[in-house]
Amino acid sequence: MDLEGIINQLLEERERLNELIHTFELMQQRKSGRVKSKRGRKEMNDADRQEVSLRMRRYWANRKKAAEGGSSEEPPPLTMHAGGGIAA
Repeated sequence: MDLEGIINQLLEERERLNELIHTFELMQQRKSGRVKSKRGRKEMNDADRQEVSLRMRRYWANRKKAAEGGSSEEPPPLTMHAGGGIAA
């Protein structure tokens, strides 16, 4: 094999490696981008979930009572409490 053929072969290999490197860099950016742009609901621990459950049970019980004519009392307004959540 002559020197020119070896150089051409190495240049082709370099181009192929550059394309692979570029592909891997894009994959890494997409993966790291997904982690940074986490969206959706925040996760609740068991105590917070239980608190929401009890609050919603009271809310729906009051709604049912009002619909049956048992009371014209409106459910209490939702307010923020010291823990950072919403309280009835």
